[in-house]
Amino acid sequence: MRFIAECRLNNQKIDIEFFGRDNKYYKLIGNFLNDEEIYLIYLFDITELKNKQNQLEIAANFDELTRLPNKNKLIKDMLELIYNKTIIILTDIKSMRQINSLYGYDIGDKFLVEFSKLLKSELSENFRFYRLYGNVFVIYDSIGVNCNLSNDFYYDIFKKLNEKNIKIDKLDIPVDIRMGIATCEDLELKDENYPFAQLKMAEIALLEAKKTNLDILLYSQINDIEKRYKENRFWMLTFKNLPKNKHCKIIPFFQPIINNHSQAIDKYEALMRISVNDKIYSPDKFMNIATDTGEIKELTKIMINEVLKVIKDKNIQVAINLTPQDIKADIASFLTKKLDEYHIDANTITLELVESEDFYLLESEINKLKEIGFKISLDDFGSGFSNFSKLISIQIDYIKIDGSIIKNIHTDFNNMQIVKNIHEIAKTLGCKTIAEYVSSAEIFSKVVDLGIDFSQGYFFYKPSPEIL
Repeated sequence: MRFIAECRLNNQKIDIEFFGRDNKYYKLIGNFLNDEEIYLIYLFDITELKNKQNQLEIAANFDELTRLPNKNKLIKDMLELIYNKTIIILTDIKSMRQINSLYGYDIGDKFLVEFSKLLKSELSENFRFYRLYGNVFVIYDSIGVNCNLSNDFYYDIFKKLNEKNIKIDKLDIPVDIRMGIATCEDLELKDENYPFAQLKMAEIALLEAKKTNLDILLYSQINDIEKRYKENRFWMLTFKNLPKNKHCKIIPFFQPIINNHSQAIDKYEALMRISVNDKIYSPDKFMNIATDTGEIKELTKIMINEVLKVIKDKNIQVAINLTPQDIKADIASFLTKKLDEYHIDANTITLELVESEDFYLLESEINKLKEIGFKISLDDFGSGFSNFSKLISIQIDYIKIDGSIIKNIHTDFNNMQIVKNIHEIAKTLGCKTIAEYVSSAEIFSKVVDLGIDFSQGYFFYKPSPEIL
């Protein structure tokens, strides 16, 4: 027999665990009875208990799909190596959504498994590898060297991974990644909270790399990080207080949309504003963090309720903006409930969605909203993603032409041609066109000449909390 735990003798007691030749685990407990001068010996077969304990430990510390250690194990390892110099490189597979969409989740899972193998085969044995969540992996270095390494060190890691192709069945799928990095020099001190702090820094670097379209970004390279952290914290507290703090609330502003033929107000777009201590903030201040943190889903629900409260006794058409996160969270059920509560018909509400890859992936959900009676408007069309062929299968009522094109339509021939083509396609699809950012008489005149159906912009009205 071989022992797997120390023998413990306390007050003439024996407590031993050992692994027997029969491949089973046993626990031996002995107790000396002074009065009778004898030992009572108990032997227990604890094989099943040990196996379950091992299974629980594996489940708690290892990713089921890739068999890599998980976030829980990373935190434990970082605490064990707390006095070492450490580097965390978060590696995000940018193309994961496209892989799942094109080939299915089964191929996507196989890709993740093969990528985990690629990490081990291509990078130094000094690194440790973890799967943090989804398509984000951790490359962790704790060898004790100076963390203030050159950019070449990180680009070398990037190239070893990003230039590879992964073969799955008969497919040859390229690796496309980005990296967010935090080093020990980013930390002011190391204590029991340090793993979470360094990991958070790497996550911030990864998010910023995504926003700025960079392949590699170190936390230390982010400008005004302390200011951004304070702003993010301000907005997270604001979002949390919205439902219960009277000094913090969502206020819908309404901007009229003009019928270009009659030049009368045809409908309104409801635009989200947040009031904090009577100061009004526009979406450019809070929308990115609301979207990144998932808080946008709750904000949208509050916004919908506030809009419907305002229009419940008015016979008007209103457009409300939704995000892909809202659609995925089954906003249809919430909308239907609120329409019943305020006795408003679905056909008076236009749901406005930004054109993006996500938009086309949500085709069935969007068509369900259309079946309920909502009108659908496609926002920011022409800004770069436009997929005309996929629009055929989605029932669109309005195409809103991106303001970046409209604002120069009277001086830029190419922009004018783009708008003309979009309008022709919209007619073929049986939907109306709306021009954004109409800010002058010259722009409006050109929009009308091209046959655009509706206009919206400061030339007519600025957004206001009042319905005109």
